[in-house]
Amino acid sequence: MARYYCIPDLHGRKDLLDKALEALYEQNPNGGKIVFLGDYIDRGDDSLGVVRTVMNPPEGWEFVCLMGNHEEMFVQAYMGMGQFYCPKTLQSFCPDVPLFRDQIVRAIPRDIVEWMKNLPMWHFVESTIFAHAWYNPELTEDQQQQNNVLWERLADHEPYPDDKYLVHGHTPRRHGPVEAYGRTNLDCGAVFYGRLVVAVMSTERLAPTGFLEFKGEPWRD
Repeated sequence: MARYYCIPDLHGRKDLLDKALEALYEQNPNGGKIVFLGDYIDRGDDSLGVVRTVMNPPEGWEFVCLMGNHEEMFVQAYMGMGQFYCPKTLQSFCPDVPLFRDQIVRAIPRDIVEWMKNLPMWHFVESTIFAHAWYNPELTEDQQQQNNVLWERLADHEPYPDDKYLVHGHTPRRHGPVEAYGRTNLDCGAVFYGRLVVAVMSTERLAPTGFLEFKGEPWRD
């Protein structure tokens, strides 16, 4: 398999996810592979729909779902180590439950929480690294710091100092995707600006070979 795809931060925008998947399924009737960069939830209207979709790839498709900082926050809140970030996400996961913490925790589907807990933080394809925000090239896999992998912010033209190539999201850019030396920031602000940009990847090249863009209405809270 030479060609595969990468989809960045969705933040509850199932409408854009549906557009992207419809196009990819049509272009690849025999199936394929998609790497998702995390942040499936919060801000948008249908976090549950996004999560259920990426949790259940159709026959012939491999979905590699990475953790984003919003999944980390959600799990921590569920476990009592913080507050839930977005009421819209709670309404999506448990619409008929009053917003009291004990009721919310009981009502949130347990399989979703377990899925979030076990999401990997990075994925390698040859010498291309996929992570939500960052992967420190000076550290081994065992030495990576979750806080950096999920939360690091890079300036637009900041290079990636390694012989490997990093594809990430996390920092939304209206003018993206942002391509710098050794890396691509794929987050074009699907929830903020209504732009979901999918990277076309190849096992024969480190960087994206092209991009597919899917548009919708910008976010209105």
